[in-house]
Amino acid sequence: MKCNRLAFTLIEVVIVLAIIAILVSLLFPVFSLARKRVENTTCLSNLKQIGMAISLYSSDADGLYPYACNLQDIDDPIESMIPPDTLAHMSPFNTVLEPYVRSMQIWKCPLDTEDFFNQFGTSYRYNDLLIYPDFVFDPDPSKVPLAYDGSMRWHTDEPSTFTDMDYVNVIFSDDHVKRDTWFNATVFHTGPG
Repeated sequence: MKCNRLAFTLIEVVIVLAIIAILVSLLFPVFSLARKRVENTTCLSNLKQIGMAISLYSSDADGLYPYACNLQDIDDPIESMIPPDTLAHMSPFNTVLEPYVRSMQIWKCPLDTEDFFNQFGTSYRYNDLLIYPDFVFDPDPSKVPLAYDGSMRWHTDEPSTFTDMDYVNVIFSDDHVKRDTWFNATVFHTGPG
């Protein structure tokens, strides 16, 4: 007698589903890490374009950096290094750079978990000390930040426990972009003088 099976047994189906579940649980962290790396690369690319916009502005303004500030500082002048009476007459840096930017999407970092973009129109912060032409920076342009992520919390696994050694993405005045410590991005190295 010939036995023709047209269906799977319940045990076979359960085994196949268990194998699929194991494979998915093994691959999920890999896909999650890959997605985060893609988002970080997009953030670095955005900063590179912002750096190019600052360079274009600077070349049009006889070598001066944009006379601009961070919208976050206008809302909370205590955090700013610019005096409040000066802040009142300044425009946000993303507004000043609009003519030099093709897409407004460069102002949004995909890792912006604190909604900086919707609050301030940009996920990034500008080194507002650049507005002072007499401020003495380190003569090495690879140490002078132009702009950086709005928060270091976007790049840490435990947002409640961050330090100055946590990482942000930074564009430096020599036009290189890299992931660096919050300390190196925000403590502006001064040169001799």
